[in-house]
Amino acid sequence: MFTSLKKKLFGGTAKSPPDTSAHAAAAPPTESEAAASEFRKRGNALREQGHLEEAAQCYRQALATAPNDVGALVNLGFVLSELEQYVQARLHLNKAIQIDPKQDDAWYVLGTIERATGNPDKAIECFGSTLALRPDFSICRLDLCRLLFERGRTDEAKQVVQAGIAIEPDSTDLHYYLGNLHLDARELDEAVSCFERTTALQPDF
Repeated sequence: MFTSLKKKLFGGTAKSPPDTSAHAAAAPPTESEAAASEFRKRGNALREQGHLEEAAQCYRQALATAPNDVGALVNLGFVLSELEQYVQARLHLNKAIQIDPKQDDAWYVLGTIERATGNPDKAIECFGSTLALRPDFSICRLDLCRLLFERGRTDEAKQVVQAGIAIEPDSTDLHYYLGNLHLDARELDEAVSCFERTTALQPDF
């Protein structure tokens, strides 16, 4: 698979995906929810240690206890995507989205799966859905821009990057990528301006 999602996902560092059960309304957990939470925590610890198969089993146990546990569905989908078990990963991620359409992490992982399996247009849709929910998700924004550029949709890619810069004006990655888009379009003055802004923000870039 392209660069490991562990190093790209959720802000571009090696941290783990957030516990997506936090999207649910705060309420005292039922016995099954509490048990599912414990299985999910074990799965998270195993995932962070690189034990993906064991983590997946913990998430499955969480779902056996609480079938609609969105956090377990998303995390299982993530782990299965890392294991390149894309068919099963899609099933769990789609179920998470059916339960909670605002699960931006689920949309993003689904997009990476579509990209990895040769469905760039579907990946573009998924990344677009992610950004609609989480506009400051810069890794997703860059992934979307790359796909748009690869599909020959350069003007759309520029618009997506510029929208990101409006949100994160000090993002060196976004300024640099916009410069490359201008360079590809032979818009040299604009490209130079972007590259100068990049180095002004990060001289050793």
